[in-house]
Amino acid sequence: MSNNKQILLRAMLCTIWLIFSGYTVASAQITLSLKNKSVREAIRNIEKTSDYRFFYNDDLPGLDTSISIQVEEGTITAVMNLLTQQADIAYAIRDNNQIVLSAGTVSLQQTGRRITGTVNDENGELITGANVVEKGTVNGTVTDVNGHFSLEVPADGAVLQVSYIGYITQDISVPSISGGGGG
Repeated sequence: MSNNKQILLRAMLCTIWLIFSGYTVASAQITLSLKNKSVREAIRNIEKTSDYRFFYNDDLPGLDTSISIQVEEGTITAVMNLLTQQADIAYAIRDNNQIVLSAGTVSLQQTGRRITGTVNDENGELITGANVVEKGTVNGTVTDVNGHFSLEVPADGAVLQVSYIGYITQDISVPSISGGGGG
């Protein structure tokens, strides 16, 4: 076989391999077998065996709840649904395999306004993956790779709770827009 044919054949095989490996990552299945383990342990196990990363406040109620899950080649949605049936925790799957956990009590909210911002550390460095949650609700998001976030909150009285591993959680009051003032 000529060199050109060998190069072409190798290129085609590499392309097929890349396509196949991309397909297996996109359709990744999770196998999980836990009996009487905490939600924290379940989260660690899922993170070890998959590309999913969890974002939550460390004092979130329900993290120490004992659960039992048996899943063979299941989707992340199936696993999370089983987890939330046993623990009072809510979840949202975001882009880039990020799962945001929050308190399981869902509160109905009035339509409000969109708050956008950037999370930085004390040196001005952007923080990727910081949790930004409307305090006392399951309404939250995670900062993107540029430290930016966007969140819909009620028009008045909202407090944003910003947390990130290794940093002290901060509460930030959202300025009121009632009375004709800006916000």
